[in-house]
Amino acid sequence: MMRRFMPYLLVLLFFIALHGALVATGISPYLKGQLGDSDSYMRLLRVEALVSDLHSWFDSSVPRMNAPLGDNLNWTRPLDVLILAGALPLVAYADFTWHDAIYQAGSWLPPLLQILMAFALAWAAAPLLQPAQRPLVMLLSALLPVMIAYNMAGRPDQQTLLLIATIMMLGWATRGLMGQELALRAGLYAGLWAGFGLWVTVEAQFAYLALCGMIGLVWLERGKDELLDLLEGLALGFFIMVSIGMLAERGAAWQSIRELDKISLTHALFAVVNVAFCGFLATSARHAHAMGRILLTALWSGLALAGLIFFAPEMLQGPAGQIDPRVMQGFFLQIREMRPLWPLTLEDASLMLLWLGVPLVALPLWVAARPKPLLPWLPFAGVTAIFTLAALMHARFAQTAAPLACVLLVFAMAALTENLKGGKRLALRALILLTPLLTGIIALALMPEDGRAPPKCNVADIAPRLRELPEGIIMAPINYGPEILYMTGHSVIAGPYHRNTQGILDALEFFGSSSNARAQDIIKRRTARYVLSCPTMPDRPPQKRQNELAGKQANQQAGDEIPGWLAPISLPEGQDLRLYRVK
Repeated sequence: MMRRFMPYLLVLLFFIALHGALVATGISPYLKGQLGDSDSYMRLLRVEALVSDLHSWFDSSVPRMNAPLGDNLNWTRPLDVLILAGALPLVAYADFTWHDAIYQAGSWLPPLLQILMAFALAWAAAPLLQPAQRPLVMLLSALLPVMIAYNMAGRPDQQTLLLIATIMMLGWATRGLMGQELALRAGLYAGLWAGFGLWVTVEAQFAYLALCGMIGLVWLERGKDELLDLLEGLALGFFIMVSIGMLAERGAAWQSIRELDKISLTHALFAVVNVAFCGFLATSARHAHAMGRILLTALWSGLALAGLIFFAPEMLQGPAGQIDPRVMQGFFLQIREMRPLWPLTLEDASLMLLWLGVPLVALPLWVAARPKPLLPWLPFAGVTAIFTLAALMHARFAQTAAPLACVLLVFAMAALTENLKGGKRLALRALILLTPLLTGIIALALMPEDGRAPPKCNVADIAPRLRELPEGIIMAPINYGPEILYMTGHSVIAGPYHRNTQGILDALEFFGSSSNARAQDIIKRRTARYVLSCPTMPDRPPQKRQNELAGKQANQQAGDEIPGWLAPISLPEGQDLRLYRVK
């Protein structure tokens, strides 16, 4: 028994050593008492607000953002609950304040989620791999640059929780396709996990639709009843969990709220239409011949589309359908995660290797390995291929494609080297297994140097000074907003969240405006008391920077062209931030 679990224990120790090294070397911001990005600060701020008033469970407002009007987030509660679950013992048994306990729990949740993701991946792929190969999948997932970056201590993020839900969905679907579980039951469990993923974030619908679409196409070609049962179970489980999530997030107001970017009645109605479609299809087409399956699928698909248009037409717009086009073009599509990864330049090629190196290697090797039977591989191989293509348009999809590709890579390694002997087999296997690390190293080597020192614009460095000042509204670069809210009592105009439409537009216009009159008008309308800028931010095209905007206004403030309606405020030396009081 001990020998069986020893490889998993060693991988677990590797995870612990890896994240310990990230903290000890300062790559993780944990020892500095800071967090990894703006979302991390906003997440902990949101959890603290829930602790201070448990009745605010259904309240996603952020009164101090988009000041003086306030803002509303599209985030949901599952990740908040996990952070609270980690903080509660620290408060109850270790005399931590809620603020410190939430910081500790939020900081160490990402490594824990990555470990859980690795075990989920090994479980989900177990029917496809030999026992000795499963710990290798976990090890590879630990070496992925994209997973290390998003799961280091101090970066609580919902993406890994979504990834766990997606992996569990694929694992149950794989077992249903292999006959290890009754297809209807396996589909039900897979659908429940898919619904939980949508509860975490509506992006989960992409993987769910991809899986259902692939299974449906195979059924059209083969006509196997088990595939229909799997689809029925998926639809039913998805509906059950989406309904639970909708009620948990919306409470008594569930009937009156329809939103595309957060689980709501819209998604529940889509799930109802989906259940009806799969049910009618299974009832009428179970024993139909090929042409009959095609005709009946076309009939019920048309009726399902009509039902969706009647009950929830907004669903056809997609998750981003309600985002203001100006915010979409000026902000949302410019952030790093939404950038395309097409290798049009050397920098783009290096980013593609860093984010997608493993799936780009694993997919052709897996095809060359010719796995048989092919059908059980449909969930993993199909979703990996679809999300790899999607990541070429939007980088964030690589966070799903890269871990799933580890399963394909381990299988291909074993299949392609089984006929080799001795040192050749060992060397080739080692080369394949080191693909995540090697692609990361190559990507960093190809990354062109900017030639300029990065600006020293860290809000944490000036937070004590900000706390000394009378509280007021600060006009600051978009990504600085959550950190200011977390570390001070000030309010901000802009934050990197698409619902903050007018705040984003005002910040973009203020820092990009060449007109002092227009900039002053924005400040007056917003009743801002301070302006914070980072004038030394490298002057790159908008799509090459992560919305740390420093336009003409900020550059004017860096030199002798400070507008007469602004007065400089002294800040600690050693950093490049500039702070001004509005006269």
